[in-house]
Amino acid sequence: MTTQKILTEKILAYLENKISKTEFVEWAETEMVESNYEELFFDIIADSLAKIGAMDVKGFDLNETELREILKKLNINN
Repeated sequence: MTTQKILTEKILAYLENKISKTEFVEWAETEMVESNYEELFFDIIADSLAKIGAMDVKGFDLNETELREILKKLNINN
């Protein structure tokens, strides 16, 4: 299950260069296929995973500001 905590950890790992863009995108794509999200954050998680999963497509990359906006939506202030 993809939870607020797991999504937050993955975004932070990417922002801190602990995982590559490819790893980040592949993780998001796998989670989208499984489609098992924490109910309280279902819409935010689903939307965020779709955006992260498309980051390897030209014109759909997310910058740090956009990723931090996702964190804000998840009630994380980083």
